[in-house]
Amino acid sequence: MYVKLSEAESLVKDVYRSLVNQGVSEAWDDTDHLVARMDRITERINHSEYGYAGFFDAMKVKEPDLDRMMAFDDQLLQQVDTVTQAVAALKDSIEGGRPQEARAKVAAATKAVDALELAYNGRKDVIMGAA
Repeated sequence: MYVKLSEAESLVKDVYRSLVNQGVSEAWDDTDHLVARMDRITERINHSEYGYAGFFDAMKVKEPDLDRMMAFDDQLLQQVDTVTQAVAALKDSIEGGRPQEARAKVAAATKAVDALELAYNGRKDVIMGAA
């Protein structure tokens, strides 16, 4: 997840530079805000708890709990794919000479990042068995 989000964040930074170079100022603030949000969730994922106990840890994770955590992480990975697709669509619109689409594409990418972050916020509950 981290690698995919890092690559997507890099693409958004490239898009931001393109928007600046093209003078599409109406999308600068939204794109800069998207970069910040992506950086926040990317780093949270990078530094997240893995969600399982080691062999010598006092707490052991039972197989049903592990299955539940893996299913949740699979859903998160699907949401990461949604983010990367939204970012790719944004990049395609800019590279395709359609900067007028930028604000709508940035909004769609931001919505995908927000949905990912909201879901990710529930990960600890899943790990602890509360969800």
